[in-house]
Amino acid sequence: MERDSFMRMYEACELVSPDVTFLLDVPVEEALSRVTVKQSYEKMGPSFMEKVRSNYLDVANNLAPNLILVEAAGESIMAVQTYLRVVLMRDYGL
Repeated sequence: MERDSFMRMYEACELVSPDVTFLLDVPVEEALSRVTVKQSYEKMGPSFMEKVRSNYLDVANNLAPNLILVEAAGESIMAVQTYLRVVLMRDYGL
């Protein structure tokens, strides 16, 4: 996805704003190693997926005020779930 179209989509979504958003960041090579059945995005290759990842990280670092970046590389599903629950209970009373 090109950066301009990604930004237009992001700006359109600003009309409705969640209390918190989590971005689970996993390096492209690790993400591809976890795939069991390739969908259309995975078939586009690592360079395309790196562009998508880069755009999401750009939004996370510069534009999304209530976004929590979770560097999930190498973590188990249980560890990530536990972290998300802790943050939601601690910071949002959920």
